[in-house]
Amino acid sequence: MFDRIVIGTANWGQKYNGVQLDRQEIKDILDYCTCTGITMLDTAEEYGSEEIIGELANSSFEIVTKGSGDIEGSLKRLDRDSVYGYLWRTPNVFGKQNLIVEAQKTGLSLYDPPVPGTKWGMRPGIIQVPYSLMDRRMESLIKYWRQTNVEIHVRSIYLRGKCLKKTNTQECLAFVMTNRFIDRVVIGVDSMKQLQENLDFVHKWNSYQCDDEEIIDTRKWKKGSRN
Repeated sequence: MFDRIVIGTANWGQKYNGVQLDRQEIKDILDYCTCTGITMLDTAEEYGSEEIIGELANSSFEIVTKGSGDIEGSLKRLDRDSVYGYLWRTPNVFGKQNLIVEAQKTGLSLYDPPVPGTKWGMRPGIIQVPYSLMDRRMESLIKYWRQTNVEIHVRSIYLRGKCLKKTNTQECLAFVMTNRFIDRVVIGVDSMKQLQENLDFVHKWNSYQCDDEEIIDTRKWKKGSRN
């Protein structure tokens, strides 16, 4: 399940929600990601984190960045020849100009549901939207887009802490991860400790996996067993 997690980097190069991570904390987070199988980072040209990713993240990390078409500037800051995804913040020009060839997939970063009947210049490869226990405006669209083979990334799953007034981080994350139409879940973290705590339930879920067919194949249970 860890390969569905994407680390948001809005607070790597600037203060975001009152927090900015230092380089040692970022290094620790990247090491933790490598050990657990988290392979994707989410950034944007305005975050100020592209340069830090280019400096600290090795080539095993896939990158999704966002902007208004200046892919060359992002690649220079990221110190890469290409990225996994480039998401436009300007849907009205998506697919109509500046074709992005340096990204495996191009797509859209949306804040609001599109007006019914909206047509883009091309079909997105990825659509990233806000989605959480509280904000379900995109729920039906997420299902529709995924069924048309668009890769779905969701962000703002904690709604900058507003969801946490009603529940906890693990429940917020579990809610979005159990939605089968969501491919990737972007989470921001304020510290290495917080990241570990947020993902603790995933470790627990993974620990329950069993490969012993004498246990998981009911046909092999002994007669009379109720386990």
